[in-house]
Amino acid sequence: MEIRIDALAVGGDGIGRADDGRVMLVPGALPGELIRVQVTEERRSMLRGVVVEVLGPSDDRQQPWCPHVLDGCGGCGWQHVRPDRQGALKRSVVIDALRRIAKLDQSEAERVVRLGPPLPDRGYRTTARGAVGRDGRIGMRAYHSDVVVPISTCGILEPSLDAAMWSAAVPAGVTEVEVRVGLSSRDRSIRLIGSPTGEVPRTDPSSIVRETIAGVPFQISSGSFFQTSAVGAEALVKAVDDAVGPSEEGQRLIDLYGGVGLFAATVGGRFDAVTLVELAKSSCRDARANLIRHPNAQVVESDVARWRPPRVAGPASVVIADPARRGLDRAGVATVVACRPNRVVLVSCDVGAFARDVRLLLDADFSLVDAICLDLFPNTPLVEVISTFEPSQRR
Repeated sequence: MEIRIDALAVGGDGIGRADDGRVMLVPGALPGELIRVQVTEERRSMLRGVVVEVLGPSDDRQQPWCPHVLDGCGGCGWQHVRPDRQGALKRSVVIDALRRIAKLDQSEAERVVRLGPPLPDRGYRTTARGAVGRDGRIGMRAYHSDVVVPISTCGILEPSLDAAMWSAAVPAGVTEVEVRVGLSSRDRSIRLIGSPTGEVPRTDPSSIVRETIAGVPFQISSGSFFQTSAVGAEALVKAVDDAVGPSEEGQRLIDLYGGVGLFAATVGGRFDAVTLVELAKSSCRDARANLIRHPNAQVVESDVARWRPPRVAGPASVVIADPARRGLDRAGVATVVACRPNRVVLVSCDVGAFARDVRLLLDADFSLVDAICLDLFPNTPLVEVISTFEPSQRR
């Protein structure tokens, strides 16, 4: 059937209406386009389809520059979108999610949501995960599929990572390979997934990559989470630092889901006391090493949902929360409330989870002050949102 695309859904699919009025989700379609669609999935209230032909293309459309997109690689879902238009389209998705999920007025959502500075759209990733095909070659999975598309080179990877990624030795039984390089150190770690040991000591004896972000040295073990781009990590620290605002003497920072200490070791450097809460053992080990220069830093190995600050510590000046893709959810919001912060900075990597968390924080008597869309993942529909909240009433 032929349909007109009206908007973009969370996740980047185009949204239109089928002939019978049902919502149609179409990956690869852009707002304003008239397209011919083949239906691939049918439900009572919605349909999914694939683009057969673009009858009336958007001015935002371009020809994908990577040949592997035509091969079926699902790694870059937005190479058909002009780089100079990706940020604005992502902002529109965030605004729509705040309106539909968080129940904000359209005007209020448009007021608080801003675009961050543009970032490089090629050669930016310093961490990548590839899939291993049946022939033992490393590639990328096709969109929503287990089919592995062989890759010879990837334009979004930092050149030294690109050189190491597709030539890594893969023992039998490995299903995925994760490679990380240090932009400042040229270190490299390779992690095997699906193998009995999970690591490749002969490729990287230390399994630790050293990186410098915002002038602060970090160690990152191969099993620890870290931002996929050193350039993106720099931009994220800057955005969070701006959102935290000026600090005063005696202030305390609580860094929830703190990972290896990206924010605690950078933004936290101007706070008198820092508490980092993280569940992953590997990340906690790295965080203790990365925070060793701070005279009053504490790393707590705990599930954020179960952790509560000691009452004797008093209210937190600022809480930074950087949860996984599912967001804070009710349990995480309860921990934030228990910290009694004067300001909350939430880092969200999923737009739907961000909007749900906004609603929960509003219901907990916080006000949404600002939301910055940071395009850490150009050529994909993903966007990082750094939002700032203040208590509606003095606690």
